[in-house]
Amino acid sequence: MNPAWRKSLFHFFYLLRIPVFFLSSLVLLGTFGYAILEHWSLFDSLYMTVITLSTVGYGEIHEMSTRTRSFTILLILGGVIFYGLAINFIFKVFVENNFRSIARTKEMEDKIKSLKDHYIIAGGGRMAIGLVHELVKGRVPFIIIEPNQDSITAQSDPDWLFLFKDAKEEDVLIEAGIERAKGLAAVLPDDASNLFVVLTARMLNQSLFIQTRITEESSRKKMIQAGANKVVSPFLEGGNQMARSFINPQMHELLEVFMGKANLEFELKSSIIDKNSYSCKKSIAQSDFRAKALLVVGVRRKGGEFIFSPRHDFVLLEGDEVLLLGSSSKPDKA
Repeated sequence: MNPAWRKSLFHFFYLLRIPVFFLSSLVLLGTFGYAILEHWSLFDSLYMTVITLSTVGYGEIHEMSTRTRSFTILLILGGVIFYGLAINFIFKVFVENNFRSIARTKEMEDKIKSLKDHYIIAGGGRMAIGLVHELVKGRVPFIIIEPNQDSITAQSDPDWLFLFKDAKEEDVLIEAGIERAKGLAAVLPDDASNLFVVLTARMLNQSLFIQTRITEESSRKKMIQAGANKVVSPFLEGGNQMARSFINPQMHELLEVFMGKANLEFELKSSIIDKNSYSCKKSIAQSDFRAKALLVVGVRRKGGEFIFSPRHDFVLLEGDEVLLLGSSSKPDKA
């Protein structure tokens, strides 16, 4: 069961406890009261209690004394109080649930409006869950568009940002802030849906970095023509990965490190050099990367040029992205 639903159900029964306890007490009081006062059988006493509390008006089943009628009056007043509690309970449940729903929707809308340089995940299946976990680890802002509220992503974490709508609709992508987004991943179950999302996304944002998954290799060319920057085939890449682990296990483990998947104490990370960075306008040897036990694997220049394994006297400039290999516990700021 969804944690949010479990919490709501618990809250429902918590509110219900007072009316149920009060009604049970009245039924027991009435049943034993009639049995003691008039020496009726327990069934007759229970029957009289129920018709009294429910105000159906069947009348007295046996002759009653004055004191028993006085007891009946008190029982009727107790029934009126119970109905008041029941109405209050119903009011609380509906009003609180509606208020929470409205507040949650408003909070979601405000968060979406404040998103900038975020990533949009179109789809909420198994591939999306792996993608989102990596974005969470990298503290990267994202939003998931998935119409199914019972999907694996929707049930994973209530704090993730969602739009429970169809990503193929242009208005939905605009609502997700596609014009302010940095990238989009189309991971819907079929190629046709992903192709439509890619086409729409590229039309709405020309500078957007778009990735998409394909199930059929024949769809790759169409995705690229539609505007995808990168096309991923999970089945093909999964097969290649398994083959590499058979043919060259040591190289495969090294690749796992670079892809951030190996269960080791070091990982691949990047650092952007800005004008206030300690390493700005200094050589790699003069930088503080070595003091942080970080190995410089490569440097991507501001213009896009990538220098692999730069020399120790290579000077780092503002805007450079430095690819580092080191302990996952070490800071990665320049």
